[in-house]
Amino acid sequence: MPYLFSKSLKVRFVFFAMIAFAATAIFTYIAFQWITTDIITLLGMRFAEKQVLYDKERTLKPLLREVVLATKLTTSPAILRWAKNENDPELARRGIEELESFRVLFQDKSYFFVIHQSGHYYFNDKEGQYTGRQLRYTLDPGNSEDKWYYETIKSDKQCLLNVDHDRALDVTKVWVNCIVRDADTVLGVIGTGIDLTDFIQKVVDIKQEGVENIFIDQNGAIQVHRDTSLIDFSTLTKSTEELKTIYQII
Repeated sequence: MPYLFSKSLKVRFVFFAMIAFAATAIFTYIAFQWITTDIITLLGMRFAEKQVLYDKERTLKPLLREVVLATKLTTSPAILRWAKNENDPELARRGIEELESFRVLFQDKSYFFVIHQSGHYYFNDKEGQYTGRQLRYTLDPGNSEDKWYYETIKSDKQCLLNVDHDRALDVTKVWVNCIVRDADTVLGVIGTGIDLTDFIQKVVDIKQEGVENIFIDQNGAIQVHRDTSLIDFSTLTKSTEELKTIYQII
């Protein structure tokens, strides 16, 4: 009897020990899974944040450089004097020379300048094919295709971005529109444009799994996307209801 009792006690001990071991193992596994999941989530969030900041800096840098150059051009004495007296041949010559000096600095090697008083639109491209005949056309307040200009000068911001197709020039660009002012008086709009296809290929379409760059404005309108069918062209001339926005995609 003592032998049987001793054997029964050992079996019970082994049985409860196995239960305790199994319970400990299950608890340890659950705790390990919880901790590792938490660590992976935290690391993933930090990696995503750093990736977003990196991509933001990388994608905005080309545009910010153009904005800085265009903003500097708005304060050029030669441009200001010409905008106030467009028909003066000497002032016009100096103004064109100033525009041409900036043309080689802009990424797209192009510029435009609208003189407010006349509505004249001056432009030259990277080939310089309009040299000597930079005056391309005259804006008309009644023309819907020219509405971008009149919406731009209403803004209290120095520069605005607008993706648009200029039918007169037959070019589609990410336009940098900067307002030329003398105190509170609008003298015109000056800037440059980056070819939309080139901008998408070099800046937006990075082909990195899990990462997609989308440019939007303050209203959520999609300014640049690698799928051009999603881009909201001529944003400045549309009502809020007409915009293609990031919220619609979400």
